[in-house]
Amino acid sequence: MTECNISVKLSELRAAKGVTQDEVANALSISNKTVSKWENGTSEPDLTMLIALAHYYNVTTDTLLGLEEGKKGMRQMLGDQFRDLDLENMARKVFAINREMIPIGFYTARKDEGDSLDKAILPFGTEKNIRSELSFGGLFQFAVCSKDVNFSVVQLSNEADFAWLTDEKKQKRMRELFELLSDTDMLKMIYFIQSKDCSPRFTAGYLSAHTDIPLEKTVQLLEKCMELELGSQMMAHLKDEDAVIYEFICDGLLLSLLSVAYERMWGRKCYEYCYHSCSKMIGGKKE
Repeated sequence: MTECNISVKLSELRAAKGVTQDEVANALSISNKTVSKWENGTSEPDLTMLIALAHYYNVTTDTLLGLEEGKKGMRQMLGDQFRDLDLENMARKVFAINREMIPIGFYTARKDEGDSLDKAILPFGTEKNIRSELSFGGLFQFAVCSKDVNFSVVQLSNEADFAWLTDEKKQKRMRELFELLSDTDMLKMIYFIQSKDCSPRFTAGYLSAHTDIPLEKTVQLLEKCMELELGSQMMAHLKDEDAVIYEFICDGLLLSLLSVAYERMWGRKCYEYCYHSCSKMIGGKKE
């Protein structure tokens, strides 16, 4: 073990957890100066504090000391996964890693339901406004980390060869969705519905009052949302009258669609990405 190893590891773990030195100090009942000295390498935690730190960051003491696989950085671990792969297997590996992250992330997060996600989760390098793109053949991978949007998308060519783009029935449905999202009042409505200020269930009157959208227009937009299955509705029997109650789930997919559109229109141009190449994911017409 060296001072550099453990100091860097502690800094990385704190950044990954998204906490300040003061928060670490308060959790361990020590001074923030002590945490600072650990992270700049001027001193090291003793055995008791190593155990406390391992528990706090949910890692093993071996990881803290750089004695196991956890010693490797993210870039090195990913490099091990892709080393000696051809382009086809590399593309499959990229997609497989992203696909597996969903259940892994879900079940890992469920272990400690006491954690709060109230704070914004910002990937490393936010201040650098990172964008990266990987494109070749049937693989497209894009990631952006900025003050406005943070998302990652991976797409492979598919068995249908995107034939649904020419399907008239599907075209009509998608056109209706895009027309709805092109309404500025609808975007204002989505902004409020997705915020923590909005009740999970509400009436058209409640939504109108909190968005300054006329009630008649609010009802019109809500009914279109119901038609496109963007939410659900039920009839509530109140004391004085019956009322329609609307419910919208926190639709991350809809927000992702809007985020991609925002990035495409307002993000930096392709030549400013970390990497850019041509990806033609739709083949020729199949016989």
